[in-house]
Amino acid sequence: MSQKPTLLGIPYSPWTERARWALDYAKVPYRFQRFQPVIGEAALRWKLGTIRKVTVPVLFEETGKVIASDSVDIARFAGKQEPASSLFPEVHEEEITRWIATAERALDAGRSLVAKAMIENAEVLESNVPRSLPKLLRLPMGRFGMKVFLNKYALAGRSEREDAAQLGGVLAETRAGLAGRKYFVGDTFTFADVAVATMINAISPPDAPHLRLSAALRACWTQPALATQYADLLTWRDELYASSRRAEVDLRPVAG
Repeated sequence: MSQKPTLLGIPYSPWTERARWALDYAKVPYRFQRFQPVIGEAALRWKLGTIRKVTVPVLFEETGKVIASDSVDIARFAGKQEPASSLFPEVHEEEITRWIATAERALDAGRSLVAKAMIENAEVLESNVPRSLPKLLRLPMGRFGMKVFLNKYALAGRSEREDAAQLGGVLAETRAGLAGRKYFVGDTFTFADVAVATMINAISPPDAPHLRLSAALRACWTQPALATQYADLLTWRDELYASSRRAEVDLRPVAG
């Protein structure tokens, strides 16, 4: 590919992070463009040629043609490049798919918990809207956007206690699946590890050089009780980031 594709995503989103991880691991050059939730959806629908619900990340060619519109599909695209062919070894396809599904169950609950924390945090709400808006409009616009997000994913009526229990249940399953090993599938790094590591970010984001969150946003993404209970999984995640997360360093803070 002669020109750099563009990855449209939300920097702090686990789905965006796993797409970026796969692309970076495969050494696929790309430009990253931040997606503005709610405000940017009309433009994204137009680009994708649909009126249905749209989500990020999406990987575009320079011409605007869609390469892949899902984090797993983006990772599979990256996995076809060398030296990343080990991300989806055919012999472990079934196990990798199972761990992706496991991570999705946890992130479903994590997204609900994070969104409800964000709607109560004025600093985060204001940071989620363009700085070009007058200051007096930022908080109400941010709150409106978060309410739209809650409705989009049918999160408004969910029980926080049940979401925390669902997330904790998947973490317990994850701990049992890892069983003290370095990798989840076989004896090598695969996308199963990426899926699980980015899922664990839902209880405490990593202190990664390419992902600098504001204190307010980090608080929204942190589940203190679960982070304490599953500190061993956080240690595993941090070691995996140190050994396998190849990233272009970006020290600019992500405010929201």
